[in-house]
Amino acid sequence: MIDGGDVVENYSQMSKGPLEEVTVKAERAGEAVVVEFPFEIWDFGTWESVKKYLVSNNLYQVGQNEINIDSNDNYVRVPREKQVVLIGVEGLVVIDSGDALLVAKGDETGKVGQVVERLKGEGKEELF
Repeated sequence: MIDGGDVVENYSQMSKGPLEEVTVKAERAGEAVVVEFPFEIWDFGTWESVKKYLVSNNLYQVGQNEINIDSNDNYVRVPREKQVVLIGVEGLVVIDSGDALLVAKGDETGKVGQVVERLKGEGKEELF
């Protein structure tokens, strides 16, 4: 159980894993304390969750380098110098990291971990 003190030291001792799973384990072990916060907590475990957060807080705008024809509800994150054209698609996530391009249905972005594992197996760690 963590009892205050140095944040860095205490953080390094905390259980690792998904917030919900770690919280349930701590509660069952009698090590949980519930504190109500005056703000909303967002889990940015997927690009879809990032998109939902940005859209719900009016922080996402379609880029000037993005053309949409019969397309909506897409999230595009690419360098400003790159033109993106979306035609007849809905609910996609398009992420350009410079040396890799991700195009996925928004509700499938949780599978990025599978891609990471595959790239590790192929020795392509530089891509993530």
